Amino acid sequence: MPESDHQLAFPLHLDLNGYWKGTWQEAATGKAGEFILSLGQTGTTLSGLWEEPAPTPAKPPRSFPVLGRLLDRQRLTLERKDETGRTLTFEGQVSATGREVLGTWQDGKRTGHWTGSRSDTKPTFSALPGVPPLPTAVEPGPRLTTPTDGLTPLPPALPGPTPTESGDTSPLSRAQSLYEQRRYEEALAQCDAILKQDPKNNAARDLKRRIQKSLDILKAPPGGSETPSP
Repeated sequence: MPESDHQLAFPLHLDLNGYWKGTWQEAATGKAGEFILSLGQTGTTLSGLWEEPAPTPAKPPRSFPVLGRLLDRQRLTLERKDETGRTLTFEGQVSATGREVLGTWQDGKRTGHWTGSRSDTKPTFSALPGVPPLPTAVEPGPRLTTPTDGLTPLPPALPGPTPTESGDTSPLSRAQSLYEQRRYEEALAQCDAILKQDPKNNAARDLKRRIQKSLDILKAPPGGSETPSP
């Protein structure tokens, strides 16, 4: 501002919001797999959902909440927990273009490598011949300023086909579709109807917990502001 000879400095952060698809591999066994990362970013703070294909095509992808930070020199670090509760730490280096990432991961015992690339639209896993890709439930969005469980608040509902229009008429698929469209109350009612007929339906019970968690996040009061990194 020339009139007062003041200078203002604004930090510039690499924008990692969006979808990333890639592969990971375990160093000792060579076991490898695909992943889709739906990443949200606020300043240098990262959060989102890491998805991997299910063991069988009939089941939805496995998903794991992730948290992390964007570091200097276009480096990033992410953490997620696997099914046993172990924490997996991912470190990566983002390319100068911001569209490729390459790094390592470890959980204290196992180590491996991972690589990914940015996708402009939601990618899908490699489908078996004749098997359509399964729908997924999370889109990238901003993280909570004071998260307590690592989940990312979802954006407002987006227009999309209803379960009937999509051609899938199974009750659980309808509930899943309603959840993806952010029609939480309807999805919750659909899960209740499924559980009323089949109280041992673990898939419906798990989806209901996810819906309720999303509602709790959306209804929670905003937290304090994030302290910028030095």
